[in-house]
Amino acid sequence: MNISSREQKIIDILLEQESFQSSKIHELLAKRGEHVSLVTVKRTLSDMTARGTLLTSGSGRSSSYEVSVLGRIFADIDARAYCTIEHNALAHVPPKTTKPDAPQRVSEKT
Repeated sequence: MNISSREQKIIDILLEQESFQSSKIHELLAKRGEHVSLVTVKRTLSDMTARGTLLTSGSGRSSSYEVSVLGRIFADIDARAYCTIEHNALAHVPPKTTKPDAPQRVSEKT
């Protein structure tokens, strides 16, 4: 499944704030240089929902959208930032120490 640059921008917007209504997504797309009509944004959101990359809650004018688990696969990843986070997380993990095997109890049946 391929996604367009507009759909990628929508995923990025929704990952920043969890969920938005279509009018807010339209506004934020315009700020990112994606100048399309609200109708086009709604059509794109509908297509993304039908493909499973977005989830909706509410109905009508109160519908809001969020990225699904499938949609997260298409999220842009800053590899350098991701590796820094992973490196820092691993730096705080104490090394594993091995303990000698504890003696096993053998039960006697009489």
